[in-house]
Amino acid sequence: MRAIVNAAKLQYTRQGRWPEDIDSVEFEPKPPTDPWGRPYHFELTEDGARAWSYGRDGEPGGEGEDADISWPIELE
Repeated sequence: MRAIVNAAKLQYTRQGRWPEDIDSVEFEPKPPTDPWGRPYHFELTEDGARAWSYGRDGEPGGEGEDADISWPIELE
């Protein structure tokens, strides 16, 4: 998830705007996947942006390893 955060911040620095979703985050050579092999998600929020995984089960919510994992990104 740190790779998504870093790529989004770098893109913001270079282009002056945040990517709107995970498909518009620029990665080389390809977007990282979560520990279960699924793509991460990314969205703009009122306070910045966030990247997240739906956890082991791939579904929103859950507990333990099935819990969502979220990483907020503050606008600078």
